[in-house]
Amino acid sequence: MKAFLRGNGGYAVPVAMMVMVVMIGFAMATLAYVDAETNSSRRERTHEARLNLTEGVVAAQIFQLSRGWPTSAAKALPTDCTQVATNPLCPQPAQLKSQFTAVDFKLNPTWSVQVRDNDIAASTGQYYTDADVLSRPTWDANGDGEMWVRAEGVLEGRHRIIVARVRVEKRPLKPPKAPFVAGRFNSGNNGSNVIVKTDPDVYGIVRCDSGGYASATDNECISYVNGQISPVGMVRSDINTGGAIPDGMADALKQMAINNNTYYANSCPADPSGDVVWVENANCNYSSNLKVNATTKKGVFIINRGTLQISGSVEWWGLIYALNAQGCGPSSNSGCVSSAGGYHDGVVQITGTTTIHGGVFVEGDGRLTIGNSGNAGNCNACQPNLIYDPTVAFQITAHGTAGIIQNTWRELVPG
Repeated sequence: MKAFLRGNGGYAVPVAMMVMVVMIGFAMATLAYVDAETNSSRRERTHEARLNLTEGVVAAQIFQLSRGWPTSAAKALPTDCTQVATNPLCPQPAQLKSQFTAVDFKLNPTWSVQVRDNDIAASTGQYYTDADVLSRPTWDANGDGEMWVRAEGVLEGRHRIIVARVRVEKRPLKPPKAPFVAGRFNSGNNGSNVIVKTDPDVYGIVRCDSGGYASATDNECISYVNGQISPVGMVRSDINTGGAIPDGMADALKQMAINNNTYYANSCPADPSGDVVWVENANCNYSSNLKVNATTKKGVFIINRGTLQISGSVEWWGLIYALNAQGCGPSSNSGCVSSAGGYHDGVVQITGTTTIHGGVFVEGDGRLTIGNSGNAGNCNACQPNLIYDPTVAFQITAHGTAGIIQNTWRELVPG
């Protein structure tokens, strides 16, 4: 037995080598499995990253459409937007790239997006094919508020394509049925000439209590002479009257003015004519023989923060909105107009032989002052300073948020 144990026949070495070979085989198989799973996980990750990129491009383009819906050929979008686009109507590359920080997006992905009108008279109104849709205009030519968005993302040489039909919210402007709405109202003289002419059952409205205040102070709610409003007595107080512009509509109108190049940040236009004119922060004064919207007889003029004084022989067709962002009223006189009678909370003041055909709307507690001459007896050509006319507003439809129409999102097979 001892001789056997002391033998050097070498059986242990082959056994050990066999065990090592088996272990190495298991190790290699395990490494191959792990490597395959790792590659599969990476492919899945990049596949999802590619989808996230493409969906992000769609969302970014929809955001741009919400800011300015392409309602005319003059507002048409570029034929193709890419990751190097500089056109402000395209998704902004730097902003879009900042939304993706995963490691796969360091591989310089590329993308493109196209926006095309749908065709309500053909199958492309409901279904998408590149051959049919990509030849369509890049603006809402049929005016139905719907367009196709096609986005393509490329990562590691592989493509993903997403299409969706997008609809924009339409919000028609519905002005108050009133010659004026204001926090407070007074006439500018003690004569009996007609300064405001309205229709039967169409009242001027103030957001204050008409009784119990002393005259000639900023607390006075309504002050005018019988005969100055025609028909007589067509002014009423309603403390529950809300804003003249519905919530969200002001932002939409502002964007329309920006798109039409009729937005003024810190100044007043020399001629306030236009479909929608927006003054952000300025005190505007118009006088002389200015004719506003004389050709169209329609328009909307809006001052956000500031006052408006109109005098002389101005003839103005359109709606005037003063949003009174400065907060003029009994508790604040800063940035307001002072007028005859000891009032210091004015926002809009109309005097002279000016005639406004339309309506004047002042938000909050701000005061509207009308009347200096009206249809004065010694002025045969003079008219009331304000004539209610609901026809002076364009059929304005502001466009709000755009969104994907349900069941139109789909992924195309890259061809």
